[in-house]
Amino acid sequence: MSAQNLHVLITIRPVR
Repeated sequence: MSAQNLHVLITIRPVR
């Protein structure tokens, strides 16, 4: 996975 994808995923779904 690319850093962009990871950061995007975190943005749309923050860590609980």
